[in-house]
Amino acid sequence: MKLLEIKELSVEYVTPLGVIRALERVNLGVERGEFLGVVGESGSGKSTLGYAIIRLLPQNARVSGKILFEGFDILSAKEEQIRKIRGKSITMVFQDPFTSLNPLFKVGEQITRPLEVHYAMSKRDAQQKMKHFLSLVGLSDYVLSCYPFELSGGTQQRLMLAMALSTAPSLIIADEPTSSVDASIQAQILRILLEIKKKTSFSMILITHNIEVASSVCDKLCVMYAGRLVEFGSTKHVLSDPKHPYTQALLSCIPRPRESKTQTKKLSAISGNPPDPFNTPTGCKFHPRCSHAWKLCGEEEPKESVVGERRVLCHLYNG
Repeated sequence: MKLLEIKELSVEYVTPLGVIRALERVNLGVERGEFLGVVGESGSGKSTLGYAIIRLLPQNARVSGKILFEGFDILSAKEEQIRKIRGKSITMVFQDPFTSLNPLFKVGEQITRPLEVHYAMSKRDAQQKMKHFLSLVGLSDYVLSCYPFELSGGTQQRLMLAMALSTAPSLIIADEPTSSVDASIQAQILRILLEIKKKTSFSMILITHNIEVASSVCDKLCVMYAGRLVEFGSTKHVLSDPKHPYTQALLSCIPRPRESKTQTKKLSAISGNPPDPFNTPTGCKFHPRCSHAWKLCGEEEPKESVVGERRVLCHLYNG
């Protein structure tokens, strides 16, 4: 049994301006001990996927499909059942650490809360245990006595990672954990993730717009566009031989080291803009920006094809 299995997951947001289809018929699985990267542009549905798994979607969301965690159906469970899982078996590192920590309370009073709630620990015992997880992310226990505003963004993000690890979760969902820090801190966080991966057996879903960040730590990659999963496979195969035109376009935007001083490589950009969420294109949602598109792409939605060890949503592989 997979640790997490998502079947035909669709999410819509009902707004005064109309309905936004954030996710459409997403099928995905995460094995135990596996790191999965979810990549794509802003508005592709990456964060909605994470919030759906942990059931933190806003009230105007309409959800269908199934999310099975260790065989347990998250979507049909009662809220009190979800509270026993959320923050313990499934934890989340949110995108902005500045809004995750209350500036009025010291760090030690906040990041030990999951241990106090889920394991009935005293505040003192929880802080003592938290010291171990702080050391895992390269921090000293000094930070427990600090207020959040006394710490840098990189330190705050590492605090959130330590808190997520403290309850020994089976799955961590990390939503853009490196987007609010500079390149040097980003490299530190990625090194920490790789080190922790060697020492523990938890799984992770890493949500990011940066495909290079995901490729440096993830076993598999899921590429999303306009709410659809367009390519899924091992990181090695997706990077070395991308199948979907959108994946190819994403990789062509990444600067590569030159093989020689005389060699020049002009970076390309994906033409056009992401689709209007209230009025997505008919057929393949990527076809207005795709260099391989032909008449069928604008008329008919592609079916998912299996290409080697890859799943690809594109007419190029529909025969």
